[in-house]
Amino acid sequence: MGTRCHLISTNQLWLQKFRSSDTNPEDEQGRGWIRELGEDVLKSLVISDPQKTVRETAEDLLVPFSTVAKRLEKLEKVKKMDQCVPHELNAEQMLRRYQISSELLSLYENEPLLGQIVTCDRNWIKYNNRKRPSQWSDNRNNFRRRSCTKRRLCSLFGGILRGFYIMSSCNHVKPSTRTTISSSRQNG
Repeated sequence: MGTRCHLISTNQLWLQKFRSSDTNPEDEQGRGWIRELGEDVLKSLVISDPQKTVRETAEDLLVPFSTVAKRLEKLEKVKKMDQCVPHELNAEQMLRRYQISSELLSLYENEPLLGQIVTCDRNWIKYNNRKRPSQWSDNRNNFRRRSCTKRRLCSLFGGILRGFYIMSSCNHVKPSTRTTISSSRQNG
């Protein structure tokens, strides 16, 4: 095959055009996707609305999704998730937490229990919407991940088992376990 050989589908399109009395073999202007995309146009669109997805940006610019994705990669833009906010509790959850804290404080008066409790991190979610917003930022802004920490509180035969599992940079585990047997609880 020669270097100027056309695809079968192109020849079929020309044949259909010739049958409809259009004898011009050149393609119509404006047919197909625009493969060229100016970087400043894309930059200005990303800066004006950084929470737009690649598909939405491609629809706005009338270019293929892959073209926008490749250009953003070339511009060293990466998608970063927005920051999280604390979970807002409903009335039932607030009441339950109040009851638990009251019970623990009453136990503390009888026995120093608070020194034996391991607290967990807060429960974090993003607002109340299902779609988690994110935005485009430069790839050079690399944020160091938090080291993974897992804490556990177990009740075992009337005692409290406190175990720490601390993982530094999620690579290796350093277990540190201490068992404390507490005396029988006083009902009151």
